[in-house]
Amino acid sequence: MTKKPYIIALEEHYQDPEVKQLGAGPGAGQEIVERLDDLGALRIREMNEAGIDLQVLSHSIPGLQYAFSIRFGRLPMSRAITVT
Repeated sequence: MTKKPYIIALEEHYQDPEVKQLGAGPGAGQEIVERLDDLGALRIREMNEAGIDLQVLSHSIPGLQYAFSIRFGRLPMSRAITVT
């Protein structure tokens, strides 16, 4: 029996709540925004359904990673990272 390959999804997007408060964000429908906002149960459920083992997250607005690292000392999404 063949072992399932380890699946990594690159460039998966999320929307940081602090950026959202500033009025910045993607021009997308509610269903998309709900997924961008979620770093918990919905994202994990959909990863499991798709057979994804690991996601590499990127902020939905390009270039903000650098600005956040200067302003906050680290990316806010680091608070949501867990290893299972």
